[in-house]
Amino acid sequence: MSSIQEQMTARIAAGEFGSPPNIAQINAAWSEYMEEELAKRGAKPVYHNISGLWPETSGKVAFSGRVKDEITIPSGSKLLCFKNMSENDKAPDLSLVWVSYEQ
Repeated sequence: MSSIQEQMTARIAAGEFGSPPNIAQINAAWSEYMEEELAKRGAKPVYHNISGLWPETSGKVAFSGRVKDEITIPSGSKLLCFKNMSENDKAPDLSLVWVSYEQ
């Protein structure tokens, strides 16, 4: 889901806050989202490498890569895929990363 509004709508629809929804619980959830968002403002992003991605020529897979180290990506993390501009023919076309923010 792309926005906090969509996430909250889905949580309410799933009955996470009771039926009928408990307004105090909804307000507490909004408050948590706001605190997370405010904590990110002004903080510098930190990009954590997941894998390089190379194009695949067969089947339904567009790109593939391998993870070298064990990775734990926190839920709600943003994933980004950067285009690599390299003269090296063996370099990956894309780089997949997840983002955290300095505190």
